Amino acid sequence: MLQTSGIFKLTLRENLRGQVLWTSTLVGSVLLILTGVIGGIALSHENRVVDVFSYFISDQLLLLVGIFSGASLCSNDFSARGMAELYIPAGVSRHALFLARLNAYAFMLLLVSMALYCLKIFLLPQLADVPTALNLKIQCVMIIFSWLKSTTALAIAAFFGCLARPLFASLATLILFSIGHLTSTFDSLLTSAQLSRANDTLGLLYGPLYFALKIWNPSLLTVESLNGEWLIPAGQAILLAISWSAGFILCAVALALFRINSMNIRQ
Repeated sequence: MLQTSGIFKLTLRENLRGQVLWTSTLVGSVLLILTGVIGGIALSHENRVVDVFSYFISDQLLLLVGIFSGASLCSNDFSARGMAELYIPAGVSRHALFLARLNAYAFMLLLVSMALYCLKIFLLPQLADVPTALNLKIQCVMIIFSWLKSTTALAIAAFFGCLARPLFASLATLILFSIGHLTSTFDSLLTSAQLSRANDTLGLLYGPLYFALKIWNPSLLTVESLNGEWLIPAGQAILLAISWSAGFILCAVALALFRINSMNIRQ
């Protein structure tokens, strides 16, 4: 237990001294500030263009950090001169090493998300020509959803990283999320009355595939808007999003642990 907590703390120290944490936070902060300065009056309730862009910037930056961090996790640890070479002979299991590192990266993503959204909540409104306070409830939901999405990407990329090189693992995760975001569009089209016949044909030919795509829908972790105002998701929608993310994280971690157990670590 002490060794596992030591790995967790060591991973955090590595990230605090490394480039990923500071680079992602710095880049996100610069983009957010530039968006606020250029937009000016756009932070008002009537035209919240900057708020939309700042949410997109924070959300997508966290997603990319999660993907790149997870994709390289296995190749860095379970290889020659990796952490496995140091800790496994000392009595730490492969599963404990992987989980400790994964949890540390998830915590790092939480820190980055809180830093970006604190900047978004407290600084960006002051850059507007007419300063307005942002809705803290919806901003908290944005933090939760962005962190859940990035942590899901972290776990899935870590699993793909057990099967392929970090570059291919990153590309596979990006493609998976890109395809997943299209499912909401497919669903809205196929439920229209004009395409009912196409829906029936799809159900006969590609029903199982379409059902799988509907299950994998990262749009569950996206905050929507209507008539220029953010919509606070209902409690049931938030619980569904948390359950969705937790389910895919558990599946990805379980598959990664199974793969790690059969890996040949070069000593």
